[in-house]
Amino acid sequence: QTVVPDDAKVAVANVTATQAAGRGFITAYECGTTRPTVSNFNYQPVLRRAGLVYAPLSDDGSICLYTRQTVELIVDIDGYTPALGTYDGKTPVRIADTRTSSLVAAGDTFEVTPPASSADALAITVTSVNSTANGYLTAYTCSEGLPASSTVNYRAGLPFANLTIVGNEKICVFTSKATNILVDIHGEFSAPVDLDKARLLDTRAGTQPAAGSTTVFDPSTAPDLAGAEVAAVNVTSARSATNGYFTVWNCADTRPTASTLNYSAGEAIANLAMVDTTRPVCVYTSAPSDVVLDLVAVTTPTP
Repeated sequence: QTVVPDDAKVAVANVTATQAAGRGFITAYECGTTRPTVSNFNYQPVLRRAGLVYAPLSDDGSICLYTRQTVELIVDIDGYTPALGTYDGKTPVRIADTRTSSLVAAGDTFEVTPPASSADALAITVTSVNSTANGYLTAYTCSEGLPASSTVNYRAGLPFANLTIVGNEKICVFTSKATNILVDIHGEFSAPVDLDKARLLDTRAGTQPAAGSTTVFDPSTAPDLAGAEVAAVNVTSARSATNGYFTVWNCADTRPTASTLNYSAGEAIANLAMVDTTRPVCVYTSAPSDVVLDLVAVTTPTP
């Protein structure tokens, strides 16, 4: 469990919605401020859904979570940004919503330019709504080219969202199927962030992890993680046989009781996780599922 100090300014929390009475969404924001009109992630009845949030802390150290429907919420603190940290949580702002025009066609790339600022990188939520078929979105900095990984996996007709990190310049969002795309900015990084995009692990090339098993990834084997201390990693469940969950943690520690990602049978779904890359990373699987880890961004120690 992470202890958040009194002078922290942002909490990094994994929020899980379960036993929802209907379709809805969660918005995380600083208590005592006006609730923003954007959401962090969406949920549906019966199924569990989780999303990583960067939530600004109020003066008393609390965060507020708005829910559209009656739902049970589970909040696990994964980390925090210290008072002098380089991440600054902002009042979330929506910079793109294609529902006001038309669906983005299958195989097309939607582009949006963020408002001018001095930030080096941005924390954004990318959402798919009104999709015509199951598919995925890949969000990336346009100048870096399309990576071979996904940001959000979605199902026909249902809203799906995920947090990611991109450069503070024109943002591209590729969609594999026709869908509407929403882009919301949640915060800014004031120091350089290495936005390497790379696939770190994919068990689909071998044996699927069994129920109750743990898959170990050694960061020292990945050149893209050389010298890094912390990485933002997109964790995806694929080809799951039944409903279940992943827990991601550093293998040297005791496995926590918190989950990182909840998945349903046959569904591909992802969630962003922050991991310590100085030690091996473990992924516990409660039900048979393939595990895919994609690098989103890394931080390196200050000389």
